[in-house]
Amino acid sequence: MRELIKTKYFKWGLTLCLSLLGVVVLYLLLSKFSAVHGALGVLMGILSPFIYGIVMAYLLRPVYNGCHVRIEKMLTNMEVKSHKAISVTSTVVSVTVSMLLLIAVIAGLMIMVLPQLVTSLYDIIVSLPDAAVRAMAWIETVDFITPEIKAFVVQQFENTIGNIDGWVSDTLVPYLKEVALTVSAGIMGAASFVFDFIVGLVVCVYVLLSKSLFAAQSKKLAFSFFEKDTANTLINGARYVDRVFNGFVSGNIIDSLLVGVITFVVMNIFGWEFAVVVSALIAITNLIPFFGPFIGGGIAAVLLLTVDPMDAVYFIIFMLILQQVEGNIIKPRILSESIDLSSFWILFAIIVGGGMFGFVGMILGVPVFTVIFAFISWLVDRRLKMKNLPEETESYARVDHYDFDKGEFVFLPEDMEEEKKNRKREDKEKRKARREKRKALRKKHIKDPEE
Repeated sequence: MRELIKTKYFKWGLTLCLSLLGVVVLYLLLSKFSAVHGALGVLMGILSPFIYGIVMAYLLRPVYNGCHVRIEKMLTNMEVKSHKAISVTSTVVSVTVSMLLLIAVIAGLMIMVLPQLVTSLYDIIVSLPDAAVRAMAWIETVDFITPEIKAFVVQQFENTIGNIDGWVSDTLVPYLKEVALTVSAGIMGAASFVFDFIVGLVVCVYVLLSKSLFAAQSKKLAFSFFEKDTANTLINGARYVDRVFNGFVSGNIIDSLLVGVITFVVMNIFGWEFAVVVSALIAITNLIPFFGPFIGGGIAAVLLLTVDPMDAVYFIIFMLILQQVEGNIIKPRILSESIDLSSFWILFAIIVGGGMFGFVGMILGVPVFTVIFAFISWLVDRRLKMKNLPEETESYARVDHYDFDKGEFVFLPEDMEEEKKNRKREDKEKRKARREKRKALRKKHIKDPEE
């Protein structure tokens, strides 16, 4: 039986069966997509406390690891003899510090940001009609705008204000009545979320306490089910995935917080309105690579436009300067080498991730595609190595074709343009020589053998 399993025919047959099984499963998933989507939704709802806990533990892991190393070093310097006491004390203190930091961040956001956010949003809604009037008056005073454009913009403002009044009376008020009838369901949903989040905190503690055990169990499973070289490849791949996600997600969060804090400080210095709302908006949208600063800056500029158009202009100038500083100084120092993709593939990952999974997909699309890109590159390099071919991409820039007789690549000349000119010149000279030869033969009444 073992000899049969080792034969290539058995492996081909097993691969064919698994491929057919995969096709059947994919067909069933696509044909029953709505039922599968509903089942996945129920499953995600059940597992949501564990998902919250694992995500929080993953984000807190750098804090936990840093505290653990420092506490162990401090206890060792204090000449504590028991290794178990050092390990237990370091673990307990690290988990405590991590959870206190998480609770402090959540409490700070709820106490400091949330009330200001609600107040600012209320002020924006109340001041919209007056802001529209001020904006129309400002447009009338601008000299470089033609009278036709001014009349068009004023007309659009008046139509918008009229539409807002009708929307409030015809749509908003009836909608608020319906919302009032469904408040109980919203409260139950909020209570469910709070319960899941509290359970997630408990799960987070357990994950932090047992992360070394989980890592050891994963390695044990890898070496038990796969060959040693395959297990090594899986472990190294998992480490690479962890490095990419940890570097990108943690670094992106820190970078966005710094950008939000800088925005808040500058807006308070210049006395611009809605500092809390705009800073929170800039910090959140900055999590989205490439498009995030434009989305957050555009919305923030529109908000400031309702107060003072010149404030919006100054804010746009400030955002352009901040994005240059953030993109060239802050972000490279934080993210370092965690993402190694060209601008084209970053744009591709953001669009595809956002289209498939929304806001979360736009944030995680880049690290996910980085992992996929690295895996494909590893497979390509492995295949090239098996064929004794160079693995560096630069080596294929001037490849024309592979010469099977010589067993090597034939390369294009270094100066392609000069080579093309030389070939054109040679072809022109050959055509000219053939024409002169025909003329000479016709003069001698001798038939041209080439015709």
